[in-house]
Amino acid sequence: KTVVATINEIIKELKAQSQVDVEHIGHIILAGNTTMTQILLGLDPKYIRLAPYIPVANFFPPVRANSLGIEVGKQVYLFTFPSVAS
Repeated sequence: KTVVATINEIIKELKAQSQVDVEHIGHIILAGNTTMTQILLGLDPKYIRLAPYIPVANFFPPVRANSLGIEVGKQVYLFTFPSVAS
């Protein structure tokens, strides 16, 4: 919830600065550390702290951003950069 709340706050700040309506957002591209990406996507990151330090997955398919609670139109897809493993 905290990750999504932070993303929503960033979107609000960008909207205020750019005066672009949220309805004009077409895609969201997310780059973050492996743990935060997994938390955002609702995946349990506990295995990344255990040898051999492998995340649940390295690549994630695009997801509808609003299905995660991100306050954008339902047409907006969220794309994530691949995760890094040891």
